[in-house]
This record gives sequence, structure tokens and C-alpha cells, in this order.
Amino acid sequence: MKEFKSKTITLNKKLSINEVLSIHLYEKIYSGNIYLLHNHELINTKHLPDLVTFSLLVEEETEIKCVVEGPNPEEALEEVASRMQTTVLDQAL
Repeated sequence: MKEFKSKTITLNKKLSINEVLSIHLYEKIYSGNIYLLHNHELINTKHLPDLVTFSLLVEEETEIKCVVEGPNPEEALEEVASRMQTTVLDQAL
């Protein structure tokens, strides 16, 4: 069963290309969708060019909302946050 969950996270530093690729590769094996939201921009992590552009536009100490649609969304949120090396602020939805 698909569920929606989201978390607000703060980047400790700018996203590196390795972190971007790691998130993208995780999304490829996840049986759902993972989105990043910042400044009214919603990025599907399946689209690598959009994800790379997104990573270039966000600065350190930026708050990002990560939204997961799929099975075990809490696990997916934790995985994405750990791949970004971030601090989780809150949980919503």
C-alpha cells in the first residue's frame, strides 16, 4: 500500500555530486516516488538533470522538504536524509 510522508530537513552543507547520485540511485531501487521541495520548486529525484540543477541552487543551512510516496515511507525518508548527511527537523503528513 502506498503512503505519503514528508520531513523537513536542513542541509549541513551544499549537496555534493556523490550525494546527488546516491539519492538518484536509491530512488531507482525504491518502489515509489521521492520528491524534494524547496522555494516552491518540486523535483522528482528520478530525473537526474533536475536533481543536479536543484543541488546547485540550494545552499548550506537550507531547509528542504522531502516527500515520499510509496511503501515504508519512513524508511525511505531516513535513507534519503542519511544520504544527504542532514539533520531532520520535523515530520509531517
